[in-house]
Amino acid sequence: MGKVGRPRKPRTGFEKAEVYAFLAEGERIAGAYVVARAGKPRSSAYTPLFDFWLFINLTGLRGYYALLGAVGGEQRVFRSFDRLHRILREMGYLGPVCVYHEDDPRRPAVARGATRRRPGDKVAAE
Repeated sequence: MGKVGRPRKPRTGFEKAEVYAFLAEGERIAGAYVVARAGKPRSSAYTPLFDFWLFINLTGLRGYYALLGAVGGEQRVFRSFDRLHRILREMGYLGPVCVYHEDDPRRPAVARGATRRRPGDKVAAE
């Protein structure tokens, strides 16, 4: 008999630890892009504050997934592009990183639960 209970929620992102688990299994980051949103100015009217969201594409998975924060599973917001870039390099990604404005229609599609693979699963479940 199959499991009874609530259906699994479709994946929209991965926590940093889950990404490291995928990397340990032999996956790699195939692509990455960043969405930038301008906010209130930091110290003067000429220095805008930006919030950055990171999306990554792992080999073996379809689409781009957001990098989630550890608390609550919400999307991680970076205040510094340097910190975001450093995390990507720590994960072994050395490729290009495109930056899109949040309203840009040309940005790549975000995965909406097309696969629900978890670290340790042998095959991606439909």
